[in-house]
Amino acid sequence: IILNIHGDALDVEPAQRELAAWLVREATTNVLRHSDATTVDLHLSAGEVRMSNDGVTGAVGKLSGLSALRQRADVSQSTLLVDRHEDHFTVRLIPESSTR
Repeated sequence: IILNIHGDALDVEPAQRELAAWLVREATTNVLRHSDATTVDLHLSAGEVRMSNDGVTGAVGKLSGLSALRQRADVSQSTLLVDRHEDHFTVRLIPESSTR
């Protein structure tokens, strides 16, 4: 799997870094367990953390790990977006300060 990293962890707002780390952990777990990805893109910035992969296979399951991540995002008043388009799966975390 090729990993392309755009930005730096220090670009993420300090208050959002722990939540961003949870997103990267969950999205990585999903790539390894549930996809046939050949490429993963990780974008890190103050305005969002986004991780996408090109390995969607079949129907997307119940997303229990992402549900837990969404709860963490809600507590921090951030937005978690999950999107599937053709064979790409993307998870985005938008910090509360960026949604104003």
